[in-house]
Amino acid sequence: MTPTLFPLKQRIISNKVLLKQDLVAANNMAPSVLLAGLQDYSSNFEITYQDFSPVSISNATQVKAVADQMDDAVFKNRLNDTYFPYRFGSFYHVEANNATKVFKAAIFVNATSQEVAAAYPHFYYQAVLRQALGKPNLNFKVTTTPYPITEKLKQRAALAGGSFTSFVVSIGFALIPATIASFILNEREKNLKHMQLISGMSLPAYWISNLIFDLFKGLIPSAIVIGLIYAYDLQWDNSWLMFILYPVGVIPFTYVTSFFFASENVAQTITIFVHFVFGGIGAIVVLILRLIESTQSVGDALAWAFRVIPSFCLTDTIMFDSSKARLFLVRPSLKKDSDYDLELIGGDVLVLCLHFIFWLLVLLAIELGAFNWTKRVLNLLPKNKIPPKLASELNQDEDVIEEEERVAALKPSQVQVRVNKFRKVYPSLFRDPVMAVEKTSFGLDYGECFALLGINGAGKSTTFKTLTCEIEPTEGEITINGFDA
Repeated sequence: MTPTLFPLKQRIISNKVLLKQDLVAANNMAPSVLLAGLQDYSSNFEITYQDFSPVSISNATQVKAVADQMDDAVFKNRLNDTYFPYRFGSFYHVEANNATKVFKAAIFVNATSQEVAAAYPHFYYQAVLRQALGKPNLNFKVTTTPYPITEKLKQRAALAGGSFTSFVVSIGFALIPATIASFILNEREKNLKHMQLISGMSLPAYWISNLIFDLFKGLIPSAIVIGLIYAYDLQWDNSWLMFILYPVGVIPFTYVTSFFFASENVAQTITIFVHFVFGGIGAIVVLILRLIESTQSVGDALAWAFRVIPSFCLTDTIMFDSSKARLFLVRPSLKKDSDYDLELIGGDVLVLCLHFIFWLLVLLAIELGAFNWTKRVLNLLPKNKIPPKLASELNQDEDVIEEEERVAALKPSQVQVRVNKFRKVYPSLFRDPVMAVEKTSFGLDYGECFALLGINGAGKSTTFKTLTCEIEPTEGEITINGFDA
C-alpha cells in the first residue's frame, strides 16, 4: 500500500503538540518530526498542524473534549476547503516517546473509501518505524487477505442485481410494444391501412409484412442485451432464450390489444404502463412472495396470472436466473432436473409461445369479422334505436325525391353504384346515439360526374366511408357493380 493509491495529495490534519508529554523534553518526538517519516512526504501529503486546548491525560472528560475538537476541525476543513478526492484521513498524536519507543495515536478515516481503513494505519506505522529506528528508507509492507464473501451475501447481491435489471429491462422493453401500438394506431387514425386495402393490398400481406419488420426491429435490442449478459459474464443460463422469444410473443399480443384504443397517445401511454407494472414491479413482487413461507402459494398463483402479459415472462426469468440459489435454498421442492420445468421458467417459455399462436388466431378472427356481432348487439339496445323520420319531417327537394324513386326502381345490376335509403346511426353504450345519415339515395353509372354536398355534420364522410366498406350501414342497401358493399 502506498500513498499513490490516491490520485491527489492527501490533506491531513494533526495536533501540533502531543497529548501526553514525557518529563524529559528530549524524549518527546513532535508530531511534525514523526510525520516527516511518511512515504514521499513532500509530494504525497499536505499536513496542517493545529493547536488544541491542553488537558490532563488523567481526566477522561478532557481527553474526550480534545477528541471532539479534532473531529470538529476535520469536519470544518472538509466544508471550507473541498476538492476531489475528499480528505480520507487525519492523525491525533497522543504519545511519541522516543526513549521508551511508545507511540500512540488516534487515526481518523473517511469510511467512504474502502482502502483507508488499512492504508492510513499503515502510513502511520511506517512513519513511526522510520523515525524510531532512524531508517528513513525503511518500507513497511502490509498485505491484506479479506475473508471470502459468504454465500448469503452473494445471494443477496444477486437478488438485488436481478431486481434492478428486471426494473430497467421492463422500462426499456416496454417501448417495443409501445412503438408497435403507436405505429398501428397512427395508420388507423389516418386511415392508411384502409387506403392500402382498397388500393389492392391483401390483409395477409399487410399483417405479414408488419410482423416480419416488427420481429426484426424487436430482436435488435434483444441481441444487444444478450451480448451484454455474456460480456459481463452474468451467470444467467436461461435469460438469453427469453430475450429471443419476447418479441415473438409480445408483437401479436400488441396487434390485438391495439384494437382497444382509438388514440395513438393513449395507446402508447397505457401500453408502457401495463408492461412496466407487470414486468418490472410484478416480477419482483412475485419472487418476494415465493420466498416468504406464508405467501408461497400466492406467489405461485400470481406467477401464472401475470404471464398474461408477455413482459412478465421475460423479467420473471431474469429474477429466477439471478436468485435461483436463494429460491432453491428456501424451497428445496422447486429444485428440478431442469430449469425448464413448468414450475420454474418452463411456464414462461410455454406461455410466450402460446402468446404468439393465440393472439395471431385472435387477430385473424378480428379481421374476418368474427367479433362484428358485438356491434350488432350494441345496435339492438333500446337506447340506440332511433325511429326513422317521416317523409314530411325530412323536407326533401323534388329532385331528391325523384332520385330516390328512380334508385328504388332499379335493380343492383342496372347501375354501377347504388345507394338506396341508406341510414346510419352511431350507437353508444353509455352516451346517446348519434344520427349521422337519414334516408339517402343515389345511383351512379360510368362516366357520370358526381358531387355530394352538405353542411358540416350532414353525413358526407359517413356515406363515403360506407361506400369503401370502412363502416357498416344501419339500414338500407349499398351495392357496387351489383355486389353488396
